[in-house]
Amino acid sequence: MGVRRRGEPAPPAGAAVPAAFAMMAATAIMAAVAVAIAGDAGGDAGKAGGATATGGAEGRPGDQVRPPAAGEVRDPPENQKYSLRVLVWNFWSFAGGMLDGPAGMAESTDLIKGHDSDNAGNLYWTECDAPVIRRYSPKTDRVETIAGSLRGLADGPISRARFGGWTYNSTNLICVSGDGRHLFVRDALGKGLWRYVDLEAGTVTSLGQWHHFKGGYFIIAKDRMGDIYAFVTSGEEPPDCRGYKKLKVAPCLRNGWYAFDRYALDVEKMRFYFHCRGPVTMVDLKTGEGTVITGKGKERPINTSGPLETTVFLCPTGMSLSPAGRFLYVGQGDGSSCYRLDLEKKQALVFGGVDDGGFGWRETGDRKNSCQMTGCTGWPAATVFLPDGRGYWANCWGMYALTPLK
Repeated sequence: MGVRRRGEPAPPAGAAVPAAFAMMAATAIMAAVAVAIAGDAGGDAGKAGGATATGGAEGRPGDQVRPPAAGEVRDPPENQKYSLRVLVWNFWSFAGGMLDGPAGMAESTDLIKGHDSDNAGNLYWTECDAPVIRRYSPKTDRVETIAGSLRGLADGPISRARFGGWTYNSTNLICVSGDGRHLFVRDALGKGLWRYVDLEAGTVTSLGQWHHFKGGYFIIAKDRMGDIYAFVTSGEEPPDCRGYKKLKVAPCLRNGWYAFDRYALDVEKMRFYFHCRGPVTMVDLKTGEGTVITGKGKERPINTSGPLETTVFLCPTGMSLSPAGRFLYVGQGDGSSCYRLDLEKKQALVFGGVDDGGFGWRETGDRKNSCQMTGCTGWPAATVFLPDGRGYWANCWGMYALTPLK
């Protein structure tokens, strides 16, 4: 059994025993949080229904959440605090197990590779060392593998479809529609093909390659409102597919168009966000012009809050937009953190334990109580928020549900 995460600690001797590792990991997280924040931080990995790391409350995703009014779209409050509840444990090792079952007891083979959620809270992700797609359902509070088995490239019924899969340094660019009917994923080891999973019909179809497509990049991304759009950076038209809407854009031949685990798209403002393992770039899809919105060098230490122009990332990972578009969330893999970029105030905050309990976005100029204090590395680390305020966050320990605290 081995670990291949650069700079990461070796797995415990009992890693092959799920319950033992779960308790050790929970203990490590809780001990770190106790140092980072005042107050209680509790969790119990062996408890059916999942473990929590909070400043107080415990419960399933959706507890203490006020449903939005009809037609209402809102961002989470600036100072919103959350409880963390583990849904899936991550086992880092080559011989780790992949186990479906109740939240808090399910296991990941190695590293959760990109995640996205529909508006009902059904969460989808791919695995690093297994060519499968998995789902967490808040209705049943369980994790299940819904597609994939052995490596390969096979379309057809979802029960027989095969995927090339993903590795530590490959991107999946996963996105699922807000209505939960359509899912797209870039098959990194399957020739870079976009694969369309029709969740309604239960079928898988291969589309075109992500790169070298009609003179540009073939982009599929989810808008902050939940619809999925496709465009080609050369200005050409993408292929027909019932799962997305075609977006007419100005040609933009910038290199990269890389976001590791997720893109971010705001169709209302015709803005598209990506990074090429460096500064975050915003592209005006009406003109094709790109603007770098974060720092380019070592202007400020990583894992610290401050102005966007001096914010730097150490190997950024996935990204997502808040429901109303004010906040852009960016994971930082090698930097072990997750940022919230306030696109209105031009300010970046780091996720971590807050002084009076719970977790939230910290206005701090140093690394005190950053998410490193919770023992996470954040691959992919970008939080994904639902219209009702709930959220999901993946890090090296596994997948967490974020529940707003009153």
